[in-house]
Amino acid sequence: MSDAQVEFGELVSLLHRIAPRQLDELRNRFPSHSVQLKPGAVLGTASSDVGCSVAQKALADYAPAADDLRLKIRNRLRWSWRFDLLAKFAAACGSGGAVGVLATGVGADKAILASIVALIGSACSLVFSYLQRDETSGSVADSYNKLIAAMVEATSLQSQLEQLCPMGDSAELRAALAQANDTAKSLNELLLRFG
Repeated sequence: MSDAQVEFGELVSLLHRIAPRQLDELRNRFPSHSVQLKPGAVLGTASSDVGCSVAQKALADYAPAADDLRLKIRNRLRWSWRFDLLAKFAAACGSGGAVGVLATGVGADKAILASIVALIGSACSLVFSYLQRDETSGSVADSYNKLIAAMVEATSLQSQLEQLCPMGDSAELRAALAQANDTAKSLNELLLRFG
């Protein structure tokens, strides 16, 4: 392949996170590019044959890592939906109880019980809000959708690279490698947030 430069720093960082042994194998295979094969390296460019090797290894390990993360995020969403349902149910019961107590003129002890149920509903609503947001106040549901889209893209890129890499350096190959690097960046960000 030619010496046209391709960037793959995010792919290297992803390999470091999910498959460090694969990264070590690449360093042994390409000793002259060991600086570029360090995670977080600013100099993440090299010839397309190195880029192809890094991308193919990273994308091969992408699906299992992304699927594990998908399950974590989905469980968090599932719990948030349960708390939302409980919050709405408790709020409805508490409100109905308060109206019933006021309408019938029953004692204060019954009003306290209705207020406690309403308080539980409010607390569950707070838990729901907490589970729906990540530490950057981003939406967990949006992150889940972003992960699903990246998983589909990674599968497509893996098959594209299987065809393009053996054909040698081309503009189409460099574009696919750049797209693979961007896809790896998505998973890196999500792994930092939820992993």
